This record gives sequence, structure tokens and C-alpha cells, in this order.
Amino acid sequence: MFAQVTADVEESYVIIGERNRAAVEALMIAIDEGHHRIVILIGGGHMPDLGRQQWEKFDLFPSGVQWITT
Repeated sequence: MFAQVTADVEESYVIIGERNRAAVEALMIAIDEGHHRIVILIGGGHMPDLGRQQWEKFDLFPSGVQWITT
């Protein structure tokens, strides 16, 4: 539900919207090329929209999360 609420806001931010569109396009290409293990590295601000798109367009969901601190 949070992702639905934030979708309009995320779409209005050029950096988030454009980078997410590029990531989804690259994901489509990788899937079409037959890749089965794909990693997307992106900042946390992108995740509500990007996660929603992956679920809606590809029926994908995270299989694991790894936090790395510096």
C-alpha cells in the first residue's frame, strides 16, 4: 500500500522516475536474453516504485536483501 501512495510522488521526481524506467528496460532486456540471475543495485529511494513495477510487470519479488554499511 505504501508503494501505491508514493507512486505519484516518485514519478514526479525526474531522477527517480527516469532511473527506474532505465532499470526496468534493462531488466526486460536481460530477461529476454535468457538471464536468470539478475542484480539491480539502486538507492533506497527508488525501491517503492521499482519494487512495484517489478511485481506488476514481471511478477517478480525479492528473494533476499543484503545491507552493506561503510
